[in-house]
Amino acid sequence: MKFTHYIASLALASSAFAGVTINFNVDQVFNAAGVAVPQTGYGFIIADATGDGFGTINAGAISVGSTVGSSDYVVFASDFSTFATDGVWSVSASNVTLTGNWGANDQLAFVWFPTLAAATTVINGTQYGLATSSTWLTPADGGSNAETYQIISASNNGYFGPTAATVNLTDAQAKASLVVGGAAVPEPSSFAALAGFAVLGLAASRRRRA
Repeated sequence: MKFTHYIASLALASSAFAGVTINFNVDQVFNAAGVAVPQTGYGFIIADATGDGFGTINAGAISVGSTVGSSDYVVFASDFSTFATDGVWSVSASNVTLTGNWGANDQLAFVWFPTLAAATTVINGTQYGLATSSTWLTPADGGSNAETYQIISASNNGYFGPTAATVNLTDAQAKASLVVGGAAVPEPSSFAALAGFAVLGLAASRRRRA
C-alpha cells in the first residue's frame, strides 16, 4: 500500500509540473509612428486567466508571473532580438507552468512595447499594442499548440506562411496605438474582421454597459 501510494504521488507531482509549450510568430508590428519595433523592444504573451477579456495595462510590474490589466497573467516575455529583424518576434515558450488562475483553454494575447528597455515595469503613457484571437488558447498541461499562433501585418517581411491560427492585421492595427493607463482593450475573436481599434473600443464599452 505504501509503495502504491508513493507511485501515485510521483505521478501527481509529474503531472503538476509538466508545463506547456506555446509557439508564436509575429511578422511584423510597429510603434505608433509606423516604424518596426526595434530589437530592444519587448513582446509578451499574456493570458485572460478569469475570462473577463483583456483589460487596460496600468503602470506597474510587467514580467513573467505578474498580473496586468484586470487579471491578465503574464506567461512569457522576450525582446525582439529572437529573430534578429526589427518588428519580427518568433519564440517557442517551452515548459511554461500553468499556475494560479491560469489554465488550459484560457485565451492568449500578444502585447508589444516598442520602447520598453526590460521586462520589469511600465509607467503611464508608455505606448503598446495588443492583438488576440479566439483561436489562441492555452494548451492542456504537458501539451503545445498544434498550430503556431501568428500575427501577419499588411506590411510584413514574409518570413512566415499562413496557418489556421494566423491573425492578419492592417498596418493601422499593427501599430502600438494603446497607452499604459489608457482606455480598456476589448476581447475580439479576430482583429481581421474589424476596421481598427476605434471600433474595438466601442464594442468593449457596449459590453461593459450590458
